[in-house]
Amino acid sequence: MKSVLVAIVVLLFSSVLGATQSASIRVVQLDGANLPPSLVAELPGLLAPLNALLADPTLGPQRKLGQDGWTTAQFARFTAGSLAERGYDVQLATTTSGGAWCVLVGIRASNRTVWVPIEPSPSGDAVQLTLGRIPFVSPGSASLLLVEPYLSFTSATTLPANVPPTALPPTASVPAVNQGDMFQLLAGSSHDTDGTIALYRWCIGNQPCASTTSWSYTAIINDAGQVVVRLSVVDNDGRSASSAFIMTVLAAPGRPAPVTPPPCGC
Repeated sequence: MKSVLVAIVVLLFSSVLGATQSASIRVVQLDGANLPPSLVAELPGLLAPLNALLADPTLGPQRKLGQDGWTTAQFARFTAGSLAERGYDVQLATTTSGGAWCVLVGIRASNRTVWVPIEPSPSGDAVQLTLGRIPFVSPGSASLLLVEPYLSFTSATTLPANVPPTALPPTASVPAVNQGDMFQLLAGSSHDTDGTIALYRWCIGNQPCASTTSWSYTAIINDAGQVVVRLSVVDNDGRSASSAFIMTVLAAPGRPAPVTPPPCGC
């Protein structure tokens, strides 16, 4: 059986991450040689929500490796924190081959936990728009075989303590805007007490969300009326906080009449 026993040492504190080393974690190939056939058949459905989350281009740190001092360890912490906030059981780990940081995600199935590796860092000079990917040998195929280096790890640790950031309602460069006109949204008052704000995610009305590494965002609102502007800030370890405000958008001539949305709970 191709497997690896990761970090049998229990409850020893890591001086590198301020975290706790994990009890035994076994990472195996996701095939019938290592798992019951019924479980292998169940895994694609269990992994589908995780794959969808990993593929969202507005959730990643929007950075290149080395940008703002980001290392593979920082990308791993960001992804792990983001997944943990969404209810996933996660561990930080380093590969035996090359010592690259990655994330292990525990998928509960058939009364057992199957640990799946995530590659959180970009390759080459690419910008990491997403939270990462499961390193399959043949992505997009029916095979769940994993790339060999991700089956062997030198350590696995829980996430370090992290205080979530503070998200204050963003402000607009104008009190009201004409439908279809460009204006600025500003979120410079949001902050993080034990790190930095790494990502600003802007969701305006029914329009697709957008993410920036800057606290300013150039926006255009297509719908007239009282439009809800939601801001989520994410710190460098993946924790987030949100706020919102209502923007007045004046209808342009010949455009549909304003529609009043339900209360936003701002």
